[in-house]
Amino acid sequence: MRREEERIRAMTAEALALKAQEKQAQIETAIAKSKMAMTTNLVTDLFVQAREKIKQTAAQRDVIVQIGRTVEVLDTAVEEARRAGDEPLRQRLAANRDALRASALNTSLWKD
Repeated sequence: MRREEERIRAMTAEALALKAQEKQAQIETAIAKSKMAMTTNLVTDLFVQAREKIKQTAAQRDVIVQIGRTVEVLDTAVEEARRAGDEPLRQRLAANRDALRASALNTSLWKD
């Protein structure tokens, strides 16, 4: 009878241990899934941020290129006004060109 009780106690202890291991495995699985979801969200957020930074940088580049083209056009216009002897026009065009250059240099386009 005593052996039977010991055997039943041992089996009960083993069943409880197995149940605890099962719960521990479920907890670890839930934690791993949660970490994976957090990592996936973080990576997704980083990609979104990188994509936005690339778009912003490309837009800034486009603005800078357009400013450069506009300054070139104004340079040509200033030279044409000089050749034509139209000093008031040359001065206005040169002032506009210089103002454009100055404002472009003072904007955040050149900063990271």
